[in-house]
Amino acid sequence: MEEPPVTTPEPTEPKGLSWGLESRLQFIDFRLRWERRINRMDLTEHFGISVPQASLDIAKYTELAPSNLTYDRSSKTYTAAPVFHPLYQRSSAQRYLAELLATKMGVVESAASFIGSAPETDWAPSPWRTINEQTVESVVRAIRQQEAIRVSYQSMTSLNESIRLLSPHALGNDGFRWHVRAFCHKRQRFSDFVLARILRIDGFEPSQVDFSQDAHWHNVLILVLAPICPQPRNEFLNWTTAWKTERSNFHAAKRFCITR
Repeated sequence: MEEPPVTTPEPTEPKGLSWGLESRLQFIDFRLRWERRINRMDLTEHFGISVPQASLDIAKYTELAPSNLTYDRSSKTYTAAPVFHPLYQRSSAQRYLAELLATKMGVVESAASFIGSAPETDWAPSPWRTINEQTVESVVRAIRQQEAIRVSYQSMTSLNESIRLLSPHALGNDGFRWHVRAFCHKRQRFSDFVLARILRIDGFEPSQVDFSQDAHWHNVLILVLAPICPQPRNEFLNWTTAWKTERSNFHAAKRFCITR
């Protein structure tokens, strides 16, 4: 009688580890998945730790996921096993591609990335709006400290800039532009303001706005996307990872950005 195949349970993400150790374990997991190898030098160069500490980290990873790696004595390198299962979400394909793009764009320095040997990559640059560094800093400060900011704002409906007193409480992105969600004291309503259209910030003052009253922001809608039959499968796969209905949540305040 033929014996059933032995199955190895997939490793589970560990809890309760120190931040430093967990970061190094994530690095080991990431390199094993995407580069199929890891050695102590990789750890010492990336984290600036000693060789004995790197050995302890690899031993800890082996304890947590013994079926994920094997030791190649000839090259003194640990290689990913054929049955490798990622231990951390940090090793996901989405994260890998995002990090690959971020390093290519210069958003993330190569030294800060877990990617060691990147494949040749190209990207189509988008005409990103220029955002003033101090504007972002001031807006974030106002959100954190619940302050109002007096700004000069250039809207789409006027050729002239206007002075607004805004009480910001959140940031949003529509895929191309960053917005700040704020109460406009001039119009007495909550609205979205494009960060790049804030020409300057003239000062701060205390704000007593109750942000829980921003109903459109706190009202979360469910967006359901489904294939229209007969929609060719090869076309539909350009837009989603599977030929199925997709559900996602978004703030009602972003409904215009979604539907356009």
